[in-house]
Amino acid sequence: MEGQEKIVLDASVVVKWFSQEEGSDLALEVKNQYVEGELIILSADLLIYEVSNALMFNPDFDQEDVANAVKDIFDLDLDLITPIEEILIRATEYASENNLTIYDSCYISLAEMMGIPLYTADGKLLENTEDLDFVKSLKYLQG
Repeated sequence: MEGQEKIVLDASVVVKWFSQEEGSDLALEVKNQYVEGELIILSADLLIYEVSNALMFNPDFDQEDVANAVKDIFDLDLDLITPIEEILIRATEYASENNLTIYDSCYISLAEMMGIPLYTADGKLLENTEDLDFVKSLKYLQG
């Protein structure tokens, strides 16, 4: 569909699709825009591991809940990108320069290389990347 905005989401946003917490309403709005074909969502393939892990350690979720969330993510058929050498090398630079994990830095590197914004609900990531104008808070993604 022409005119669709392409964005990268990190795990902090996708977790909110399943867990009722601050920002869940915005995250679900983004998911609905994707389902309706108004938005194209890309992410690093590590997203599935990060979301699964976050939900597994959430006391509100049992193994079956986590398994259902994993199934839901796969059923959405998100464009999950396997990092190539270039993405990972750039991620090490972002991690070193911004005091971030390699995990968070992979999302940043992917967004940079795709030339599209990264939306996150991770306050530390936002704080440590204030100088990167393509890293944005979920609250600024409006339909």
